[in-house]
Amino acid sequence: MSDVKCVICARNQPRPGATICGHCIGRIDDNLARIAELTAWAASWLMPRGGHGEGGRSVPGSKPPLDVASLDACIGNDTLPVLESWERLIREEAALSPYGAATATEPATVARSVTWLRGWLLWASERVDFPIDDYAAEIRTLRESLEHLDPDHDRPEGERVPCPAPHPDNDGRICGYRLVVDMRKPADDVTCRRCGTITTGGRIILAALSDPDVTVWAYPADIHDAFGVPAATLRKWHERKLIRRNGNRYDVGAAWRRRMEA
Repeated sequence: MSDVKCVICARNQPRPGATICGHCIGRIDDNLARIAELTAWAASWLMPRGGHGEGGRSVPGSKPPLDVASLDACIGNDTLPVLESWERLIREEAALSPYGAATATEPATVARSVTWLRGWLLWASERVDFPIDDYAAEIRTLRESLEHLDPDHDRPEGERVPCPAPHPDNDGRICGYRLVVDMRKPADDVTCRRCGTITTGGRIILAALSDPDVTVWAYPADIHDAFGVPAATLRKWHERKLIRRNGNRYDVGAAWRRRMEA
């Protein structure tokens, strides 16, 4: 077995012919797709509540989403310029028509740039001298900066759990959009913004707990309400290295499995 490791995660073997593993390729692709989604949604999040026209006051979401090309100024970040800089580099390295000349007839939008970069992701992962680690880091940073604009991003009530429904691209993946689930109200319906699936919080949590690759973090009070495990027991399990802790929150899946074994 080869001892060569993925240049990004340094854990898995690279995909055949590539410098990074399939998991990291998928993560970059997901982050690119998420950037396009978040940029489009940012129009409604940032829509001014007041207006000066005869229509009186307006509210977020009362107008169609703004063209994504115009969002960078109001978002206050470098989303489109960063994406364009990577497209320029790939075009140069792949000996394609230069950016600008090749895109003169197309609007410069985040959506267009994301679509192009996703189409050339496998090429970038197979180029030995391409700075794929820097590329992945910048794309991840862009996604995170956009997520902070989401009014639900820092909601204290509830835990963020990946949506278990099929991805809208119908390519075999799960949707994966981070849903806010209140563990104390598992019967409440939760609607996924990405795929539109409506299901109960309890079903979402059970789907997450059944997937060993998914970690759900929750505060001791929420775990106690959901499974009846006291905070003192969680601390004891953590001290014995039976469950993990992230700040003041514990791994729900591990706590649930320990509860079932007790």
